[in-house]
Amino acid sequence: MVNIVFFGGTGRFGEDCEFKYGIGKYLPDGWDVRIVSRVKEAKKYVEVEKKVKFEYIYDDEIFKRKLTFSEIKEAERWLRHPLRVLKHYSRNIKDIQGNKRLEERIFELTAKHIIFWRKYFKENKTDIFSTTLISDLPSTVPLLSAKRADVKVLNLVPGKFGISNILTNENYDLIEWNNKSYNEEECEEHYRKKNEEFETKRDIPYKSWSNEVLQNLSLFNPSIIWKKTRQFKEFFNYRRRNKIEDCYESTRFFISQYFNSIIRKMIISSLLKPIEKNKKFFFFPMHYLIDAQILYREPFLDQYNLLKQISHCLPIDTNLYVKPHPHWLGSEINYHRAKQLIKIENIQFIPYTVNPYYLMNNAIATLTINSTVGYEAIIMNKPLITFGHESYANKGLALVVKDLKELPEIIFNIIRNPSYGIDVNKRKKFIYKFYRNTISLEGRYIYDYGWKYTENDYKNIADVYVKAWKNYRILR
Repeated sequence: MVNIVFFGGTGRFGEDCEFKYGIGKYLPDGWDVRIVSRVKEAKKYVEVEKKVKFEYIYDDEIFKRKLTFSEIKEAERWLRHPLRVLKHYSRNIKDIQGNKRLEERIFELTAKHIIFWRKYFKENKTDIFSTTLISDLPSTVPLLSAKRADVKVLNLVPGKFGISNILTNENYDLIEWNNKSYNEEECEEHYRKKNEEFETKRDIPYKSWSNEVLQNLSLFNPSIIWKKTRQFKEFFNYRRRNKIEDCYESTRFFISQYFNSIIRKMIISSLLKPIEKNKKFFFFPMHYLIDAQILYREPFLDQYNLLKQISHCLPIDTNLYVKPHPHWLGSEINYHRAKQLIKIENIQFIPYTVNPYYLMNNAIATLTINSTVGYEAIIMNKPLITFGHESYANKGLALVVKDLKELPEIIFNIIRNPSYGIDVNKRKKFIYKFYRNTISLEGRYIYDYGWKYTENDYKNIADVYVKAWKNYRILR
């Protein structure tokens, strides 16, 4: 018997419970499969409860009473993670220093989630926990609790290459579930094909946009208005049903976040300048600031401070090209902080339409935190400097900066030798292993819904969960 628990309702509307049920129904009959959800109505996605059990987290008694201060301290001690740190992982909680009452409410609710998961994992003898990468407290706490309770974590997240998924652990390191022996000829052939795939994209400065991005461009697109209206309605309904989470995010924050993104889209264009083709440059792709890749994996890293520090380490005849995330069209950029940065002579924010393959191919080096661009730079065999904890943050794959005092020397070594720090064979093997442990999908993206899996996708993913349980190891 293998006991697996999916955490559902991470998207607030409960849609993710549909694909988690889809996976669960194809897991072996000897597995005990449960979905614990933040959204009670998501039960409608669980069609056969004999196969997949559904539970609503806020039905538990712990959420219906007030905790003592001793209970809150004990929860913190058990998790071995300060409650003050946990709030940094959430996109919904801004700096609450000075608001003692709100801080106390957040600490108590966080402690309730810790106590719930500690008890749940123990009572159900949980072997596997699986959730979705969402940067908020209710999704972060069970990941940390699973790690503390020695429960294996299998998180299904978007893949890096093509239409695919991968499995990761609680730190979002790739899990190697494919125990097929290493084949050097296959490795060489795969690397060559991926390199050829990028070849045609390298010399085009500006690329075409996807339909989704084009839709997002229009502020008054009927699809956008309908989508946001539905989201507002669902948000209000969720708040009304789940008063327990009132201190996580306010209605004011939800609305202001949307309208701030609209304003930023309009005014950020004044800061974006075209690339200068004959200029020597380094390339930095920005993360979406409330992305879990930043909040959960790098909670104390400030991208704007990092950019300023990088600029101080560059030679006098080079630029640092900073590219906003193309999906968010500049809405993730803090206008005032970006405006201060462009006063520095060698920092230039460029349009989000610039082709990243062109930038990687022509840059002295690409600098990343946890960006997918890092994987692409490895495939293109280009210099890569990283400040984060992505799977490629290893010697030979990238130049990992652990102390910014190392950066000036690294930069001049790359200028002198573009192959500095690159182990081609290690890069080929890494990409090959990553590809072998990627789950190809045949479903499709539906605007306003997200990814729609097919029954074959569910079967294949369930099969990979079984393999990952039997062959659990992390790609290094």
